[in-house]
Amino acid sequence: MILPKVEDGIKSSRFGNCVSVLMQVYTSNSEDMTGAAQRSLCDCVIQLLQTQKLKESVWSSKCVSDAFHFLLRLCITPKGKARHFIQEDLTKLIESHHTSHFAFTSREVVAFFSQLNDHYKTTHSGDTDMFYFIGFINLVFPFLDGSVKESLFLLLLEVRLPIVFDVDP
Repeated sequence: MILPKVEDGIKSSRFGNCVSVLMQVYTSNSEDMTGAAQRSLCDCVIQLLQTQKLKESVWSSKCVSDAFHFLLRLCITPKGKARHFIQEDLTKLIESHHTSHFAFTSREVVAFFSQLNDHYKTTHSGDTDMFYFIGFINLVFPFLDGSVKESLFLLLLEVRLPIVFDVDP
């Protein structure tokens, strides 16, 4: 409620402190956190990220990178409404980066998907997470930088998820 009224310069200069508090709130309440609370938390993190300069040095810094990866992890939350909201909001952020020809976040999306796939291949668990993230890839694909699309396509070809058919005997 308050964050939209705070000037972007303040949000940008206090980014690390704000994100740290938000992540602590999530960490200490993640099991009991409602979907609405997850959506609000995500909205705050995105508002803070929007104030960051579109420079690779800024987005590769630990604090900004951790905040972006936090949102990527929330894209696979089992809470459906929250997941859809988070995926849509993150897509808007990536769309704005695409418009500004900023490819860093596109590379991070593909890297996160690659890590999910590697985890799935080694543990054979997390297929639901993979399905959820593929749904996110579907939303964000038009706004991903062209430099990552070939590697994303090859990664998608590599994914081996079980297909379940519901067949009556």
